Amino acid sequence: MTIKNNKTLNIALWVAQALLAAMFLMAGAMKSTQPIEELGKSMPWVNDFSVVFVRFIGISELLGGIGLLLPALLRIKPFFTPLAALGLYGYGVRFYISYNQRRISSIRL
Repeated sequence: MTIKNNKTLNIALWVAQALLAAMFLMAGAMKSTQPIEELGKSMPWVNDFSVVFVRFIGISELLGGIGLLLPALLRIKPFFTPLAALGLYGYGVRFYISYNQRRISSIRL
């Protein structure tokens, strides 16, 4: 019974890992390649930052998505996979804090 549960957990982790990687790869590709004007229509926060910074975020997301999959998939230095996940987690927390600070500061009383 333990072997079956272990296999199920392993499959679930790979599915979650692949979904997260796909999300970051798509978001990173979009921020890295789309014109800023087009990107600003769907993501208004882009207009508040420089083009270089938005491209940097996109490339960081691309690299993070690759880092979630490739090390474990190729079994070359698989300890980089949790480090990539930790980096993306830190990125997400920082973005969440920054986004909420901007939203709160834009409220006019």
